[in-house]
Amino acid sequence: MCYNSMVYTFMKKGQTFFKLLFLTSILFFCFASCKDTKVDGPRLYLAPYFTWCETDEASTCQDVINQKDQFKPLRDMSTKNIQNLFKDDGQKGLKGHYLWIRIDFEIPENLKNRSLGLNIPYLRMAEKTYLNGNFIGEKGSFPPHERSALYSAHYHALPEGLLNQEGNNVLLIKVWSHGQSGISQNTFIGETKDAVSSAGTTSFFNCYIYAIFQGGLLISVIFFMFMAIGFGNNPAYRFFALINLSTFVFLLPFSADIVPWQKYIHIQYFTFMKITLCMGLEANFYLLSFFIAEFLEFPQPKQIKGIRLLLFVTSEIIILATKNYDALMNISIMMIIMIFIHISFGLAFWIISLIKKYNIHNSIVTIECFIPVLLGIVIDIVIRRMYPTVVFPFFTLILWQGTIIIFIFIMARRTLKLFRSNISQAKELKILNENLDEEVRKRTHELEDANYELSVLNERLEKEKFRSDMDLEMASVIQRKFFPQPNKIFKGWQIAILYEPLAKVSGDLYDYYNFNEYLNGLSLFDVSGHGISASLITMLSKNIISHTFQKGYRKSESVEKMLYKINNQIIREKGNIDNYLTGILCRFGDFEKDDSCSVEMGNAGHPYPLLFSKKDALVKEITKEEGQIHYGAIGMRGMDVSYPETKFKIQVGDILVFYTDGITESSNKESEQFGLKRVKNIIAANSEKSPNEILNILTWELAQFTDGKPLEDDITIIILKRTDSSLKIEQNYEEEDEEEYEDYSSDSDNYDYNETEEIEELEELK
Repeated sequence: MCYNSMVYTFMKKGQTFFKLLFLTSILFFCFASCKDTKVDGPRLYLAPYFTWCETDEASTCQDVINQKDQFKPLRDMSTKNIQNLFKDDGQKGLKGHYLWIRIDFEIPENLKNRSLGLNIPYLRMAEKTYLNGNFIGEKGSFPPHERSALYSAHYHALPEGLLNQEGNNVLLIKVWSHGQSGISQNTFIGETKDAVSSAGTTSFFNCYIYAIFQGGLLISVIFFMFMAIGFGNNPAYRFFALINLSTFVFLLPFSADIVPWQKYIHIQYFTFMKITLCMGLEANFYLLSFFIAEFLEFPQPKQIKGIRLLLFVTSEIIILATKNYDALMNISIMMIIMIFIHISFGLAFWIISLIKKYNIHNSIVTIECFIPVLLGIVIDIVIRRMYPTVVFPFFTLILWQGTIIIFIFIMARRTLKLFRSNISQAKELKILNENLDEEVRKRTHELEDANYELSVLNERLEKEKFRSDMDLEMASVIQRKFFPQPNKIFKGWQIAILYEPLAKVSGDLYDYYNFNEYLNGLSLFDVSGHGISASLITMLSKNIISHTFQKGYRKSESVEKMLYKINNQIIREKGNIDNYLTGILCRFGDFEKDDSCSVEMGNAGHPYPLLFSKKDALVKEITKEEGQIHYGAIGMRGMDVSYPETKFKIQVGDILVFYTDGITESSNKESEQFGLKRVKNIIAANSEKSPNEILNILTWELAQFTDGKPLEDDITIIILKRTDSSLKIEQNYEEEDEEEYEDYSSDSDNYDYNETEEIEELEELK
């Protein structure tokens, strides 16, 4: 136990030592870069000779070379000396963004007749340099295709033929400052080798070093993107890859002048800066706070994520919408505030994780990883305060790369551990698999035997199912044959019937009663439930209803009385079966002089039928008459019922519609019911058509409404239309219709009642 503790302590100390060694090496390397390179020869420093004057875009060298009196000494040697030259109502920045810097000098003895060069360590944004009125070079580009030299050194060869070895020489530098510029006090003329070497060293630490970092960042982006794809359950890899990508974009301006391909991208300097430096920096801190949360395994609420995303997108849109460089500078405070907000979120996640002990180890590792960049911020602030005239590289950016590299090592090490863990698990699984092989073989034999038995049972079940399906299909055919034909024409009537079972067999039953070409009555009943049990009740009930109606019709009994008898007889016949019926029974009278026909209707708990009146062009429900009380179904033992009849007349052109609730309660995929209103509208809109045409339209509309959704109930619809009763009926009626009516008139003993029993039963039911 003691030995393990010592090893653990040694490893922890070793990790800390190597981190400090790595950090110290970077600091030493960067600080050494800030010192002047070794002087290989004599130099003429030009800062004491700097003079300047404001100019405009059109001004040329020839305009000012002989106007020395317009130039004023440049005494400010800070890194923003050009930016601080003018003040307009207290606002810093050059009015026109252009000025001339003039340097009058004589070549010292130790530099005469030598190959010389001009080295300007730092000068933003772009410049054109002239020696004694002759153009010798430029850095960056002037508007309208402006491009800044940014942080690279400016080197110009001074041709020996243009120099005055004796007497005065004039260097004129036309500067496009864009309000953000300065010229280094270490500008000098020296031997070509010295000037080139010094410019190269400065450019390396101000530009090339960032290009090297960018290459490493791209490799890191690709690596951790692959890791994010391979380990999709760990978003830290994805966010770390995006941080590296946003850092790469942010660093583009620092290497823009020395990376060849960037010089040939035709993009405005302003657009380039706001996309890379501004939007890239904003994205970097936004993603960084997300990475911290994922690295700490901190559970971020969705509301916080939404608020942060909204703030980020808003600030990016504002940056993208700026129309010029000055506007971009004006929103710099806003950008700083947004960056501070993102940093605050990341800091809050770290503090909460530390307090609530979500992941103490990761919390400590996080702060250790950010030590370099925090140290870089302190160094930048202190050095720029102490040496305002010296152009230093940004230690924060350089040490930020150190933070990224440390995170890369940590996450790579974790990935390696994960791979090792997977390999170890794979080995364990291999051992388990070898031990399980024998057990699997045994189980396989047992399963084969069980599968054989199941196949035998399945074969039997398939045969039984086939028989059941055949029996059900036969029952469906028999039931359909049991009902009269759906479309028929009688004297003064046209009938169309839709009969659509939910399953093969149905609980709906319909019948019409006629003698030759005369229609005497009609019935529609709906048995509770579905399937075979309901269909058996329909077959039992149909004979009872038919016999009761025919006998009652001959005796001129009321429909009300017929329904009471039907209820009583069905209760007796079905015994203890729970199914009950709702239904409508109608009797049609003779045609009167005006060709109207009286109708008597009894309703036993069924949906009210619809009557279209041609005279009123209106569809209405046929409900109870005033003072009547309807209640009770048919076939419910011990239940009180009331079936008072309703009487009305129907004229030529009128339409009578009976239906079961399967059509009105049919619903679509949004659970909206077809409803009675749609049925009424279809009938009213097609009242001039035949019943069969109306029925076809109604079923088509229902199919469109349900859009392929299966039926939920049996559907039966009967449409009767009154026609002229004087028209000849061209239809051959089968002899069985007449024989059936004659059979009903013979009064079967099974359905005959003693008159006294009938009266007693009716009184009891009432």
